[in-house]
Amino acid sequence: MRLNEFDQTDYEIRNLKKLDSILVKLCEMIIEGQKNNSDFQGMVAAAVLDPDNNIVAATSTYEDGLWVHAEKNAMEAYDQEYGDIPEGSILLTTCSPCDENNDKTAEQRHGDSCTDLINNSIVRKVYCGYMDPSQGDNEHEEREFTLQETNNLHIRSLCEKFADTFLEEDELNESAAWHRKAGKNKNGGLNDKGIASYRREHPGSHLQKAVTIKPSKLKPGSKAAKRRKSFCARMSGVDGPMKKPNGKPTRKALALRKWNC
Repeated sequence: MRLNEFDQTDYEIRNLKKLDSILVKLCEMIIEGQKNNSDFQGMVAAAVLDPDNNIVAATSTYEDGLWVHAEKNAMEAYDQEYGDIPEGSILLTTCSPCDENNDKTAEQRHGDSCTDLINNSIVRKVYCGYMDPSQGDNEHEEREFTLQETNNLHIRSLCEKFADTFLEEDELNESAAWHRKAGKNKNGGLNDKGIASYRREHPGSHLQKAVTIKPSKLKPGSKAAKRRKSFCARMSGVDGPMKKPNGKPTRKALALRKWNC
């Protein structure tokens, strides 16, 4: 399905409002699909946005007893309409791409995982409405693309509701992951699973991933620069040692190092 054409100025990865407007259209696409044919169309929608501002979208579909994921459908639909996806294109999806860590996902879908599909394509930027807590962490070594979740709480909440219709109950009950090793990054801070579980326990939370860009490369006065400055000031004032008795760095030290404090 073709959604619409965008002006050249609209194609910017930093233009989150425009990307969020596309996510809204994808949510509307899911709702329309459920009204028209809920036995065939699924609860995830994805779109390919290319540098020439063409956008092609599709939902997940149920075919021959298995699911064809929305990312695969959208990428194939783009190929049919425009040819090979060009470098610089962005993939948008209402739910973050699946990976091979989830055996149930593999058993229920056609073809490779969406992570492998994207890795093997030219796409290196993915923008999603909801980060699926069952699909690995932020530093997943198999992921070869940047994955960013919307900061719009309304869109995120809607995409989460869609995802809740197909995620298993045990996958949703990850509320304590941010307390445990499963939700923590070995280099400090929380991974995607930890962030997702924290947000689930704290509705309305604006918790985001760490700013890991070197200070010298941050634009002075930018949102990222201000976040880093604020975090470093707060974390530096937290009581506690920088090293464990065995000489290894504490979580505090790892966090300060990760944020380049």
